[in-house]
Amino acid sequence: MLFRSKCEFSIYVTGAEYKTNRTQDEYLRDFRYEMPDMKIESFTTEKLDGTDCTKIVSTYSQEGAKFVRIDYDNAIRGSILYDVIIMRPSENSELESVLNNIVESIKFSAKG
Repeated sequence: MLFRSKCEFSIYVTGAEYKTNRTQDEYLRDFRYEMPDMKIESFTTEKLDGTDCTKIVSTYSQEGAKFVRIDYDNAIRGSILYDVIIMRPSENSELESVLNNIVESIKFSAKG
């Protein structure tokens, strides 16, 4: 099993041609090897900096603690694809607020 830090915020940038249109079941299958007890709490279409994306909220356990993972997948601006991933302990509302503020402040490049 791949163990992660207690909190993680990542932005991945690649070319739009790498967009995947995973279903909820495919997403769960792709991440179960790292997090065998992963459960998807919501799978919705959202906007990130005005750009359509898929928001996946999931929960999992690691080293005896419960975590929340939030993925903003496939936000495409021009020729650029952005993926944002947040992982945090589920019981930390202060950390949740800080991370939500960071996500709300994201501004993608106007070019792409």
